[in-house]
Amino acid sequence: MSGRNVLGCILSLVGGLMGLLLTPYFFMLQYTDLIAAEASLGGSGLGCALVVQFIFPFISDLGMIAGAMYIVAAISFVSKNDKYAFKIAVVANVLALQAAFWPIIPLLVTQMIPTFAIMFLSNLVIFFLLLLSVGRISGKTTLMALLTGMAWVLAFMNGVASTNRITVLMGSNPLWVLYTTMQRVNWVASLGWGVTTVLIILEPKELVRKLGLGSAILAIVAGYPSGMISPFGGGFSMFLLGPMLSTLLLLLFISPKLWEKLVISRKE
Repeated sequence: MSGRNVLGCILSLVGGLMGLLLTPYFFMLQYTDLIAAEASLGGSGLGCALVVQFIFPFISDLGMIAGAMYIVAAISFVSKNDKYAFKIAVVANVLALQAAFWPIIPLLVTQMIPTFAIMFLSNLVIFFLLLLSVGRISGKTTLMALLTGMAWVLAFMNGVASTNRITVLMGSNPLWVLYTTMQRVNWVASLGWGVTTVLIILEPKELVRKLGLGSAILAIVAGYPSGMISPFGGGFSMFLLGPMLSTLLLLLFISPKLWEKLVISRKE
């Protein structure tokens, strides 16, 4: 095996073991306690408890699926000239980053130990090593993939947060209809950004730019109203992070010439 394949294999094994072992362990360790902690907060916490009950298992499943894909990638890196090894590892990493980030938020809110931060930070290191050293993806493209990956995570979080608002406000505040309208749009935008992230790394073609534009538009339309019309008052809404990042990406993606300068598939 070449040095790059050895590194890819090691990174994939580490990611795979975290996904298949740490994800279910941390989930079983904190799932019921997190639900109870959210419920004890009362008010919007009751809605969070219900969201955690259904979203956390999905996130755990996603993390384990990513782990399985990592192992497949590791096996593929051992094989000589396997053209799918790097591609599978990239998809696994993008899924793993989503699965590791979301649980950190409710764990921090309830002052529980954010165990999933271990996997998130580890997968972030894997992201950079996998792209820059194994795949020899350019620094510009790696940065763009990082930004679209953040958009993938934030749009998903907005969909989850909308679900919380729906649960809390239904029957007591007409704004629940707004969040019902925007909930699934945020998730579609998230899916679009996830696919865009993978394809920016693997196949940065013109169609990918258009997919990014569409994802940005959906995230903007669904995100800004949710953040600016908050029924709970207060200061800056976390809802706004996703559409703000998508606005930046929209400006970067809107020009084909700028796209060609920013997105370069491989180092020269």
